[in-house]
Amino acid sequence: MVKLKVLRNEEEGHCVTLEMLDEDHTLGNSLRYIIMKNQCVKFCGYSIPHPTERRVIMQIQTYPSKGVTGLQVFEQGLQDLLSICQVVKHKFSSALSEHSAELES
Repeated sequence: MVKLKVLRNEEEGHCVTLEMLDEDHTLGNSLRYIIMKNQCVKFCGYSIPHPTERRVIMQIQTYPSKGVTGLQVFEQGLQDLLSICQVVKHKFSSALSEHSAELES
């Protein structure tokens, strides 16, 4: 099953609209936040067409003068979000281990 579709790719890739299937606000809002931190991004927003549908529509616009397309920014955003999640997982696991060791002593 295809989970990602490019619905529209305009202005030589600087304005892209994507559809992510089987996703919700958890990924949509987190990814929007990460993508907006990129200096090449002019706009990033997402919507969920209807509360009963599990799909996210995301639009990304980049500055043409920066030379980066919306799809490149999207991919970088996913990689950055994955890195952040790995750090949080590591810190949580460390804290859990420390707390378990304290309870055993």
